[in-house]
Amino acid sequence: FTVLYEFNEKVLALEKQGKKIVKLNVGQPDWRPPKEVINEAFLQLRNGRDRYASAWGENSLREKIAELHQCDAENVVLFPGSKQAIYSILATQANSGDEVAFFTPHWTAYEKICEQLKLSVKKVPLTQEQKFQPTAEILSSHLTKKTKIIILNSPNNPTSIAFSEKQEKQIQQIARENNSLLITDDAYRDLSFDGRKPRALEEGIAITHTFSKTFGMAGWRIGYSVTSPELARRLVSLNQITFSNVPVFLQLAAEKALERRTSFVEKIRKTSKTRALLAETLLSNLDVVPPNAGFCVFPRLKNNSDATNFCFKLLE
Repeated sequence: FTVLYEFNEKVLALEKQGKKIVKLNVGQPDWRPPKEVINEAFLQLRNGRDRYASAWGENSLREKIAELHQCDAENVVLFPGSKQAIYSILATQANSGDEVAFFTPHWTAYEKICEQLKLSVKKVPLTQEQKFQPTAEILSSHLTKKTKIIILNSPNNPTSIAFSEKQEKQIQQIARENNSLLITDDAYRDLSFDGRKPRALEEGIAITHTFSKTFGMAGWRIGYSVTSPELARRLVSLNQITFSNVPVFLQLAAEKALERRTSFVEKIRKTSKTRALLAETLLSNLDVVPPNAGFCVFPRLKNNSDATNFCFKLLE
């Protein structure tokens, strides 16, 4: 995990030297937020919407998010990015020694969060030979009575593979049977090439989402959770003693983004699909499972090449 940051620091250092770098190292889209969103942030900042506010988030934004996920505003809590939402859910729902299971390849933050919270990690391996597709059998075989939480990241970072609706329902059923909370990390869901709808809130799941990928608002740091009212209240209590609240002017700009959601999502989905087809052609000499979502490709290097050395050589 530290290699990611070491690599990023080298990128920044090269940029300071005047080098032009095409960044392939972080999950940051190159599209900008809609102009109305940027203008709204300026407007609300000028209007003085930069004061302390509710740790829940602005009610008008929460109501719009609730409508997307077919629930009520009392289920929605705002965070500075979905990473903080995932951290907070793990911190409030699991105790030291509890197991957290997730499929691998995985977003490395899951593992580091668990390490900091002294939670045990159970990695459920997905293989390139099976196109990184999960099965009920492989998940069930890795769970124990200590598995308190399962994280479902679909579409997946870094493979950009979206699991089918049937597979996701099977995973949800297994979590329910194991009495495990299912956290869905839906950061890339809007970039599924088959046009997935926002996930509806159901019993036994906690949805996390972000404005970073869909709307190109990565540096704005705004995300949310959609959970049971009981869990939502616990998350708010943690917010109150940590970051207090997401800046209000950013929340109101995010609300403006949701007003443009349908047309904007359709546009970026088409863009991402076109780029995926291009990448698949350009990387035909590498072993790549064609992505069906997102904006990543996850090639397997030939001849057991060292991935870290490959990345630094590619950068140079």
